[in-house]
Amino acid sequence: MSVVERIRREPVLVVALVQALLVAGVAFGLDLTDAQAAAVLGVTGAGLALVARSRVTPVRGTSGAHESN
Repeated sequence: MSVVERIRREPVLVVALVQALLVAGVAFGLDLTDAQAAAVLGVTGAGLALVARSRVTPVRGTSGAHESN
């Protein structure tokens, strides 16, 4: 499976991996400011959230859900 296929198939996993690598990198001396780290997390989170949203189907009328008439 290619990297692009993996990102499309598991976008939430990729976001978690980016976050973990960023934290580990900073802990081991990667020289990023707080703003730069936040920007990386924000861009990857938002971009991959769009991919994740395109992969799920909304559920309508499940039991216990509030339905307005």
